[in-house]
Amino acid sequence: GLAAELAAPGAMRAFIERWAQNRAVLVVVLMVTYSAQSLLITASKRRGGFMYDATGVVFLTELVKLGFALLMLTPDARAALAWRVSLPYAVPGVLYVVQNRLVFEALRHVSPPNYQLLNNMKLFTTSVVYRVAMRRQLSAIQWLALMLLGLGMLSATLDPAAAVDLAAVGSAWDGALIMAAVSLWSA
Repeated sequence: GLAAELAAPGAMRAFIERWAQNRAVLVVVLMVTYSAQSLLITASKRRGGFMYDATGVVFLTELVKLGFALLMLTPDARAALAWRVSLPYAVPGVLYVVQNRLVFEALRHVSPPNYQLLNNMKLFTTSVVYRVAMRRQLSAIQWLALMLLGLGMLSATLDPAAAVDLAAVGSAWDGALIMAAVSLWSA
């Protein structure tokens, strides 16, 4: 099977290179799973909340992903794992868990289409980190693209003909603030 095939020396690199050649498939799989996440989370809501422990779901999901990642390692690579060497990788892992938990909170307050729109805030936070932390310049066209993206997000989420429901506006602001936190975590 796959485990025996990957156990041979250099087999993991060949396996990864083979999948890297199928970028179109990987992009489609990523798009489908990412879009399905917000739709499935929203479909599981009842009366504005979840009938299950969202933190437990995130934790179990991360455990399954960790198990899958460990299974994908060759036996030699698994045997060579050292906790002290691996521990620094736990920091981004914990940040990712927090980000995934915040997704549940955001989807309590905003619809899946607005979630996807607000998720584009990651481009802004990543651009700021790129500019500040890496001391890199963004070109005028890149700043213009970010500005147009922001205006597009604003115009897509505003509905001037809609009646003003202050509770819905407050919930939408809560969702937008949570999405800002998600964007900061991902940067």
